[in-house]
Amino acid sequence: FKARDAGAGVGVIGYRVLDPQGMSHEGYVKHDNDHGPVFKGDATAWKEYTINLALPRGSPPGKWALESLDIHDKAGNQKHYQMVELAVFKPGAVAGAGASEEEDSGAAYPPAADAEAVLP
Repeated sequence: FKARDAGAGVGVIGYRVLDPQGMSHEGYVKHDNDHGPVFKGDATAWKEYTINLALPRGSPPGKWALESLDIHDKAGNQKHYQMVELAVFKPGAVAGAGASEEEDSGAAYPPAADAEAVLP
């Protein structure tokens, strides 16, 4: 991915990945400016960053997904990017008028009769 910060410069970059069983794992992107109070170089230039993830022995096989990125600048500001859509099921909720349960939840299959998906 590419990132930049036209002010103080990109600092710490954290990420979360989901394993095939739905468990969340976190880590940090190592780069030239991940430590220290001052950005070295041109903070306004786009830079390519790479997530290098070494899976521990015994990790579940299958497709892993990027869950989120947290990019911090050298001034202490943070931007959160959520890559996974979260749904909250509320038991006993009634689906919205004029729409099917499937349209309300956005799911391929409608939820149980006494639940509705609400996207935050």
